[in-house]
Amino acid sequence: MGQFVPEVLCRFDDLATSVVVDAVLKFQSHKMNLNHQPLDPADWKSIRSVLREFRDLLKWLDPTKDAERINQVYKETFDNLLHLRAPFRNTLSFTDDKKIRLREHFFRFMKFWDPNSGFTIRECSRYSREGNRGAALFATRAFKKGETIEGLKGCLAPMTDAEENAIVVVGKNDYSILIRFERRNGCKSTLWLGPAAFINHDCKPNCDLIHRTNKSWIEATRDIRPNEELLMHYGKDCWGINCIECECRTCELGGNGAFTNAATCAPKPQSIPNLRNFKKRRSQEEKFPILSILFISHLKKSKRNQLNSPTTASKKENRHLIAQKPQKGDKFFKTLL
Repeated sequence: MGQFVPEVLCRFDDLATSVVVDAVLKFQSHKMNLNHQPLDPADWKSIRSVLREFRDLLKWLDPTKDAERINQVYKETFDNLLHLRAPFRNTLSFTDDKKIRLREHFFRFMKFWDPNSGFTIRECSRYSREGNRGAALFATRAFKKGETIEGLKGCLAPMTDAEENAIVVVGKNDYSILIRFERRNGCKSTLWLGPAAFINHDCKPNCDLIHRTNKSWIEATRDIRPNEELLMHYGKDCWGINCIECECRTCELGGNGAFTNAATCAPKPQSIPNLRNFKKRRSQEEKFPILSILFISHLKKSKRNQLNSPTTASKKENRHLIAQKPQKGDKFFKTLL
């Protein structure tokens, strides 16, 4: 089908994410069109129902044996989404070729909810640039170092200076631009969208974007465990000089980047659930020492009662119960869809 035109890729990407991603995560993810009109939340329930059926059908199919049936399920699911009409009211004038390309772009994002794809998308609250509400990709199976993460696609669209000026707003939607040092066919920058564009940055990444001519793919740079976030390095100066504004987990743990100063390096209250309660209780202890002693006495008494209770399981039994819990990936699919 050839390369995308930047304007068309932006339009397809905004539409696909608004249906396949936003309806499940229940918030609007990043969009290239800053004036993009989000779907009515009333439509999200219908979309989630279609995607839930899609997931349930695929989990019984073997990709090595049922490739034809799997492809049919993808097509049927896209048709079911089309029947919802509201998300696609602006696509009625598309040519047949354009409709086919739109469907293929939707297929790329639908892999987020395919149990056999090896990856999924979840909400992320790490980055202040996104208002602490964005998305992140996670592995749903193990990947070996050097293995290609099949199905996790990125779409390229070279941009002229005029196209870049018309589309890109610095600090708003410039999250997925590849820059060359030399021009090729009059284009220095390339727009990179698709599902792989949701991979977040980390200073110690576990995968990388491999780009050869008009093809690109994601490759594991070390062994990746199930339920581990997929992370790549955006570039040395992507977050300011020497990544001084970086908010990745590696910088947080090492006290680097945006966490260099002691004030910003302090753990966030939400990352330690009892921190706020502990501080409050400590201030109350200083003001009311007698109440503090009573409170501690009450805790000791409660713990004693729990230990003497016949229903309390032993440590060995507790370990057994923990082992029987469903995996995070399974629980995640059940929760969102």
